[in-house]
Amino acid sequence: VGKTTTAIHLAAGLAAAGSRVLLVDADPQGNVGHALGVRRARTIRDLMLGEASPDDVIVQSVRDRLDVIVSTPASFALEAQLAGAPQRETILARRLKPLADAGRYDAVVVDSSPAMNLLTYNALLYAAEIVIPVGMDGMAILGARQIVLMATSLFSEG
Repeated sequence: VGKTTTAIHLAAGLAAAGSRVLLVDADPQGNVGHALGVRRARTIRDLMLGEASPDDVIVQSVRDRLDVIVSTPASFALEAQLAGAPQRETILARRLKPLADAGRYDAVVVDSSPAMNLLTYNALLYAAEIVIPVGMDGMAILGARQIVLMATSLFSEG
């Protein structure tokens, strides 16, 4: 319904307005990198597994003030690879914390999968605000309502 398109345009718009922006692709389909024409050998998977630092996975896009962390289908395996990891729902927040502490970015935009997987949970728990693009049909609205209810319960627990 336009999640990736919305994330890319929001990040690009913020960058065009002068903000330093990090766009994180938390969807294993990896469409952000494809759409922006950026690639990196190290991806969000490597960051989540602790095999790479944020600087190892960040790639500068063709737009000024817009950096990207890409994803690939290898990220589909994160659920199993991190099954026993402590506090696995907050790994993304902990891995990106050095960037926030250093004040490198004014905004971080995270594109997430439509599935409620580990990366989506990490994105929701990392987010200060959530934008949910949704089609105007009954099932899509019901799905968005379920996401809002789940996110509300996640935020009230933390």
